[in-house]
Amino acid sequence: MPPTESIILMGARRYRVDRDWCRWPAEVEAGRVSQIAVDAAGRVLVLQRGGPPVAMFDGSGEFLGTFGEGEILDPHGISAAADGRILIADRDAHQILVYDGDGNIVQRLGRRGEPAFGRPFNTRPRRSPAAAARSTSPTATAMPASIASTRPAR
Repeated sequence: MPPTESIILMGARRYRVDRDWCRWPAEVEAGRVSQIAVDAAGRVLVLQRGGPPVAMFDGSGEFLGTFGEGEILDPHGISAAADGRILIADRDAHQILVYDGDGNIVQRLGRRGEPAFGRPFNTRPRRSPAAAARSTSPTATAMPASIASTRPAR
């Protein structure tokens, strides 16, 4: 009996699951996938828990490299901006990390390990630290094209 084909529906779009699409190198640890994004260059960015946090593949599934080792504590969300920047939500570190297309960190939003509530990430919470930590840990990123193409990295 042939294997069952898996289809993912996202609005009007249909995607077929291809479990053998990429060629993951044996020397790179594969962790649990948290999220996937496609950058402006058409590379597939796999954000994972365990191993190197980000693995990159070209459009045909060939492995290109990794980045984020030692910089990302709990990889939770990833998005790619039109200008090539890659944004990663590091939930347990309470930060959004911004990388260039080569995997070099260019900006950190929030103070590492310091939960905050209010103006982006760094004002003191008026509630207990435990309650603030639950509500201020970033879990996703998004970058509208109009912002991504006009705001410089700092």
